[in-house]
This record gives sequence, structure tokens and C-alpha cells, in this order.
Amino acid sequence: MTLVTGAHTTEDLRAYGAPPPAAVIAHTNLYWGFQAAPGRRAEAVEAAAVRFDTGHED
Repeated sequence: MTLVTGAHTTEDLRAYGAPPPAAVIAHTNLYWGFQAAPGRRAEAVEAAAVRFDTGHED
């Protein structure tokens, strides 16, 4: 799973006890940057670093 770090959507829910949007985004980027499971991994990258390889040669 690839999370694009600059492509979040969120809203300000501080009135309901949530952290400010910038803190939610920072936490999400950090969290997904360190996720893994057997045979799977996640990463958090900037949009310029995203690759759209299909794994197929034309």
C-alpha cells in the first residue's frame, strides 16, 4: 500500500475532541510509513516519488 503524503483529505474536528488536522496528517504519514505484514508492506511517499508501474512490459 502506498500512501501519498501530500494528498490527504480531512476536516477540522477539534470541536469533537480530535487533534488539529495537521497533527492527524502527520500521524497518518508516520503510521503508514512503518506498516508491514507477511508478504506485504506499506509506505508513505511524496507525490513526486509515486510510481505507477504495472509490472507488465509493453
